[in-house]
Amino acid sequence: MRLFSPIRKPAFLLLVTLLASYKASAITVPSPLVDTQWLANNLNNVVMLDIRYDRDSFRTNGHIPGAVLLRWRELASQREIDGIKLAGMLLDKKKFEKLMSKKGVKNDSAVIIVGSGNFGGAVMAARLYWTMKYYGHDNLAILDGGTAKWVAEGGKLDLGKNWPASSEYKVTTERRKILATRADVSQAIKDNHVQLIDVRGLPSYLGLTYSGPNRKGHIPTAKHWPVSTTVNTSGIATFHVEQAKPVADLFGIDTQKSAIAYCWHGNLASITWFVMHELLGNEKASLYDGSIGEWVQHQELPFTKMKIE
Repeated sequence: MRLFSPIRKPAFLLLVTLLASYKASAITVPSPLVDTQWLANNLNNVVMLDIRYDRDSFRTNGHIPGAVLLRWRELASQREIDGIKLAGMLLDKKKFEKLMSKKGVKNDSAVIIVGSGNFGGAVMAARLYWTMKYYGHDNLAILDGGTAKWVAEGGKLDLGKNWPASSEYKVTTERRKILATRADVSQAIKDNHVQLIDVRGLPSYLGLTYSGPNRKGHIPTAKHWPVSTTVNTSGIATFHVEQAKPVADLFGIDTQKSAIAYCWHGNLASITWFVMHELLGNEKASLYDGSIGEWVQHQELPFTKMKIE
């Protein structure tokens, strides 16, 4: 089913250009995931953040009219924890405020995060969503299927650049409950009330491949729930909303129990956090930002292999 009635291309482009040019007014997004039809009906009411690796494709391949480019590299920060430098970590408060202000996001903006529509785009979208949620921005959603779904359902793309008017974004809260630390994970190993969830592929979980310097396997007690079962990894990457809980049950995951999701560097696991916390309503789900990238650099910390918990 196509999104739009058959109107002539010039008229369509004029329509979406006019819609995108209006100043976004405050509305409330209906759910953590929105579809292309909802977005088409609300282009003039939202701020769209198009997250991708490179800026050239935004201009040459096109983007949804009115979307603002946010490069993947802008989202991550390097941090030093206990003498170890870690890349790809959560932006600090000031850097996040600066980034949002640069992209024209206001505290009351309704934000729609747009990925490319492939699996990598879904990962980046989920990571941005988690970051914004951590810093207290609740009025946001991910466009399910991203730009690819928009095009597949009849949406048009704009070429060229889009320079938003800057804002003065201010963080008013930090949700520390959705951010897990190395100490939290260490405690979870001893605590039957907290689930550790490894979302990587089975070979990594079992220790058939290296996870870091002379380390193979997974963090003890961690259950395996591969991220590939929560979102399409080939074709257009849409979330498996209806199947999320039944699939989690198969892996022995209690979707309403306290949980800490981890992966390599906290990116893949942001999808699992999104599914549990936002789609299934588990407010006790968190993301281990440092993930395996931090854990394996501490040789004193336990690791196990060739075992399914």
